[in-house]
Amino acid sequence: MQIHRIRAASLKEALLRARQTLGEEAIVISQETLPGGEVALAVARREASTVESAVFRAPRSTPRPPAALRELDQRLEKHNVSEAFRLELCAAVQTRLAEGAHPVDLAAEEIARRFVLARLARIAGKTRILTLVGSTGAGKTTSLVKIAHGMQQAGRKVEFATLDSHRVGAVEQLRAFAQLQGLPMTVLKRGVRMNPTALASGGVDMLLLDTTGHANQDVPLLMQLRKALASAPVAIDVQLVLPASTSRRARAEQLELYQSLQPTGCVITKLDETGDKASALEFAREHALPVSFLCDGNRIEADLHRASGNAVADLLLMGKLS
Repeated sequence: MQIHRIRAASLKEALLRARQTLGEEAIVISQETLPGGEVALAVARREASTVESAVFRAPRSTPRPPAALRELDQRLEKHNVSEAFRLELCAAVQTRLAEGAHPVDLAAEEIARRFVLARLARIAGKTRILTLVGSTGAGKTTSLVKIAHGMQQAGRKVEFATLDSHRVGAVEQLRAFAQLQGLPMTVLKRGVRMNPTALASGGVDMLLLDTTGHANQDVPLLMQLRKALASAPVAIDVQLVLPASTSRRARAEQLELYQSLQPTGCVITKLDETGDKASALEFAREHALPVSFLCDGNRIEADLHRASGNAVADLLLMGKLS
């Protein structure tokens, strides 16, 4: 497997270059942020014929794969990892068995290398606006509240805003959370505009913007917001909320609805509501959506997890977050 190093001004540009260079079979092995904000990706090309013959598609005349790999494959299958991804992981682990580490530990390392993670670091002199989009009931509002709690605990200054000014109870729900956490909140009705300069000068690290859950409303509103704030001291991140409990088709439909906003990442919710922990993660990987957070319950203070290689590996290998 030949490794290519790709540098670009942003993660999205680097991922695009990777696909242009290596095609749809491009696999991101690692990500690095360089001085000056550039992103460097280590990328390889998956050769389908090699992967499919590496472990479980060998002719009957060849030796059977080691028992440890069969056990690893069964473990991955138990947690609904797709056959193609199981073959890829087992093939990668097989090449490293001589290292002496346990196959599951090797698989965890290989899994971690294959997922791009989104980071929401401070931006000097700017306020980051994080808006979550997706269907009604996907967990957008609850996720924003959890993110706000975590950032408060880390000493960061946070505020709320919402576009969902018409749905019954929506404003009241978010306002109750905001009051509980002692945070300011703005309802962006028609004619009400944010003052981004005041946000930045006030030292607000992040504005958490809730949406309606209806793409036909959210997409044009967010497009207008981006245009209005193009020269302001803010950075807008749109992230797609992917419930683990929904079907692949439903996720694909949501991604298509919000694709024009060019989501910079995704939040995977409702991991506690399904035994299938893998498909939402694989969907994010296939569509080059960096994963920012993983949610596995309703507790504000405990059920939001920053995405990490170890966390993703735990879900695919153990079916839960440790």
